Amino acid sequence: MTHETTAPVQSLVDDALIELENLVDDLGEQAAPAQPASQVATRREH
Repeated sequence: MTHETTAPVQSLVDDALIELENLVDDLGEQAAPAQPASQVATRREH
């Protein structure tokens, strides 16, 4: 996947993932402050 057309899309996907991760972190802190952040990190690996 090194086509030039995929680069902008991949960038948008990365940005979206970061935004989602931030939202999940914020919601996670409000809902369950004791939940380790590592669970969020491991979910993103897949």
